[in-house]
Amino acid sequence: MISTLNILQANLHRSSGVQDALYNDPDIWDFDAILIQEPHYWEIAGNLLVTGAGPNFEVIKPKTLQRENHTQRIRSCMWINSNTEYTQLTINSNDITAVILQHGTRSILVASLYIPSIGHGNEADEQELHSRLQEVQQAVTRERNNNLELEVFIAGDFNRHDTVWGGNEVALETRQGEGSRILDFIEENNLQLLTQRGVPTWERNGSASTIDLTMASERLFDDRDTCHVFDNEYGSDHRAIHTAIGMGEAVEDPTASRYLLQKADWKAIRDRIERHLANNPFPTDDLEAMQGYIQEVTQTAIDHHCPKAKPSKHAKRW
Repeated sequence: MISTLNILQANLHRSSGVQDALYNDPDIWDFDAILIQEPHYWEIAGNLLVTGAGPNFEVIKPKTLQRENHTQRIRSCMWINSNTEYTQLTINSNDITAVILQHGTRSILVASLYIPSIGHGNEADEQELHSRLQEVQQAVTRERNNNLELEVFIAGDFNRHDTVWGGNEVALETRQGEGSRILDFIEENNLQLLTQRGVPTWERNGSASTIDLTMASERLFDDRDTCHVFDNEYGSDHRAIHTAIGMGEAVEDPTASRYLLQKADWKAIRDRIERHLANNPFPTDDLEAMQGYIQEVTQTAIDHHCPKAKPSKHAKRW
């Protein structure tokens, strides 16, 4: 039985209409993660509300160290499927959202990244790119120190041109070479570029370019089923990019439910166990029987107060 990791990357052009069109597409409802750049959001009473995610996904906004960043504009976020296990990472930029996805026995650092477009002067533009890549680099290094088997998947709007992903036509443009720092980052982290070379991801007024990039560590690259411009369009000047990665033999039967422990009501679980043990003392003095009794009471409490994931339709039988 083979399981598949499905990730969509999309720049939504800060449009509520584009964002609603994306969510209302049933083709994405079972995807594991939607990596969004330039989302539409409202600021209400000092809180940023990202619209359109609906009940299928949980909205993950950038998690920064600086309190003043919490109410500034964000240019990155994620929708994580409600059945997907994850841990959010702290990265000090509102243009980067990162999580660790747990997919079976594999841990994957997934980052949604926005790089501001060229236009502030060469030195300032380079600093914009460098600072964001440095934030991602620090997160990758930190997490790899904790887990040598960690895999990495990064996708976003990089707003830079280079023949490596843009194709031969870019060689004739003045913007050729803008991506040198990105290429250094890819090489230093042993990543592979999944982006289809020369296939436009942005179009406007007759112009087109490849600026939305997807990169991954070697095992994910080798296991990929596809990375291509998504067939469905939502009204943005950017095309969404769909990546599907075969994750190998599933450890557990995907038709069976698994617990979403990060959403468990642990206080209710403890209270239920305490009430049951107070009203129903141990029925035996045998230690093994007592252990079994406690396990049964605990399991019952978890069943009542911990939601379970729904089986994914993307699990395939061979």
